Amino acid sequence: MAGYERTGNPQVHVRQIVSLPGPGTAFGGVDKIWTFSSTNVWVQGSNLTDSMYEQFQQVTQHFDGKQWTSYLPTFPGYEQIVSSSFTNTWAIGNVEAGPHGHAIEMEFLDHFDGHAWKNVSTVDTGYSGIGPMTVSGNDFWYVTDVKNQGYQTSIHHYSPLAGWHDITTAGLPTTNVIEKLVVVSPIDIWVTLGDQRVFHYNGLSWHETPIQPLYSLADISATSSTDAWISGTSTAGEAIVEHWNGKTWQKVPLTPYLPSGFVRGGLKDQVQGLFAFSRTDAWVIISIYPSGSPLFFFEHWNGSKWTLYTTPQYLPQYGVAPLLKEHALGVVTGNSASQELVALTP
Repeated sequence: MAGYERTGNPQVHVRQIVSLPGPGTAFGGVDKIWTFSSTNVWVQGSNLTDSMYEQFQQVTQHFDGKQWTSYLPTFPGYEQIVSSSFTNTWAIGNVEAGPHGHAIEMEFLDHFDGHAWKNVSTVDTGYSGIGPMTVSGNDFWYVTDVKNQGYQTSIHHYSPLAGWHDITTAGLPTTNVIEKLVVVSPIDIWVTLGDQRVFHYNGLSWHETPIQPLYSLADISATSSTDAWISGTSTAGEAIVEHWNGKTWQKVPLTPYLPSGFVRGGLKDQVQGLFAFSRTDAWVIISIYPSGSPLFFFEHWNGSKWTLYTTPQYLPQYGVAPLLKEHALGVVTGNSASQELVALTP
């Protein structure tokens, strides 16, 4: 399966999607951004409410492909947003509740229904926590962990037709928290655990899928029960990628070179992102640190080989996110005064 192509380090194609609201506008600048497609982009920042006293109100803004619209969160500050459509958008955040000196940290789950944010659940983080969450189609999944003699993990599923119900966790270890959650469909779910194990759910039960040895397991992406990818790091500090073919995990060596004579492993190259759109369309984002500041490279899998791409100095300031409809990568570039979201393709 493995292969690679040295093509003189071609650059990825860059297409601008939208300029982000920035300083100097009523919106005081972007703090966080979540991209899902060119017509479904969320940013978080602050609205200027009093210019004399420089008072701001935290707000989220949504881009629908034509314009930005502001929406107030139920609590200030979202940590993560997931979305498959304008009306299937969910967020988690943290807030302190209670009198001064005795406040407890609470974690909250919100849903956006196309009109406004509404609170769904709030939990005390001293006893439990909201873990990974994801969307697939019109459905939503999220994980909670109760900290009581290990981790009592629950996976909650919401369907517009059936409402809420929990997915069985029988077969999952109770000694490690779920780190990553990927849902292809209700009968095709993947999780990674803190002890670097990978489990798959087929709609009835969980089964471990033993991976090749890694020093650390970083990410997972899947398109079906026979097409999944994981990334991690070897003991030598080299970026590692493995593929699941429905039976076993197999290492798929990345290109053995880096631009300008950089050597893999020697500069602690790491996989910063792993995204699979199909069997013939997958990406990994590699970072290296030659002199303190990171350099980023993109490797694309076409079904038979990897090709290494460079970028025209586009640094993923807010990370890299898959644009599912476009089969592209969304990257924010620019500086503190001006930023834009661009789509990267081979």
